[in-house]
Amino acid sequence: TNIKIVLLKRDYVNISIYDIKGTLIEVLNNKILEKGIYDYNWNATNVSSGVYLIKIKTPTKTFIRKGLLTK
Repeated sequence: TNIKIVLLKRDYVNISIYDIKGTLIEVLNNKILEKGIYDYNWNATNVSSGVYLIKIKTPTKTFIRKGLLTK
């Protein structure tokens, strides 16, 4: 599963994957990133098919997207 983000300025970014119950599955990034375009690949081979939440958080905004994983 690919996750693409675009940063307009240098900022702290946390990208985390949660299951539908809210359990943290994996942290893809938890550091300061420079301005630019970033692609993250979530290796979901060790999790079951289902609905997952992708949370992207900066100091000023939080984005949550729902994703369906089918195998």
